[in-house]
Amino acid sequence: MAGGAVDEYVVARTPVLIERGAAGWMRWTPERLVELMGDEECTVVRDDRPALATERRSLRSYFADPSLPSTFTLTKVDQHSGRPAPYVSDLPLPNPLFRVEDVKSSFLYHARPGVGVAPHVHLDAFNILASGRKRWAMWDADRDVAPAGWEALKESLADYDMGISTSQWFARRIEPLRRRGLAIVEFHQGPEDVVYVPRNWAHTVLNVEESLGSVVLVDRQRSSTSGGGAARTAGSTSK
Repeated sequence: MAGGAVDEYVVARTPVLIERGAAGWMRWTPERLVELMGDEECTVVRDDRPALATERRSLRSYFADPSLPSTFTLTKVDQHSGRPAPYVSDLPLPNPLFRVEDVKSSFLYHARPGVGVAPHVHLDAFNILASGRKRWAMWDADRDVAPAGWEALKESLADYDMGISTSQWFARRIEPLRRRGLAIVEFHQGPEDVVYVPRNWAHTVLNVEESLGSVVLVDRQRSSTSGGGAARTAGSTSK
């Protein structure tokens, strides 16, 4: 998939599932990550609300305890060196999706089956799945462009505050939103797939299998990189 094609989706704020878009990129396994950054602090998430999680421990300690449901490590780009987090060094840079100068922050994630994250929004991002399988639901929640989507997001954030699980959200909330006319995009992400999440698109993700990957948040206007990968408008097919 050429970098220019990615630009078209970024400018249009169109979510994309890029099947095998990260093929051959990563060597990420728990063992590799412990070797690379085992002493770095991570956040332990015990429910589906990572933004409210406060428990910290080393990545080595997290992977040594199989009872812990999920974790993430949020790392901003080092403003002095311009370098992203250590695990990002396993990605080819530049690549068809972003350059090192596009990266604003990133986080590594690991989750057991059945764990997820409630609906939320953020900057343009690429979700890169090294292993596992994830179920997605997305909708445009830009306050100006999609006011109905924005209202639905506010309702979902109230669910977030009450601690509703992602599996409960899929079971209870998605069909009522569809009946209200909201255009919900649903699909599955598999190993080495990349999902482009446009800024201000609400999304919720359920880990169907144990999953390991990274989210790279970018400020990406134009890129001259080129490369491969089969792109689909997210939701045009379910894997």
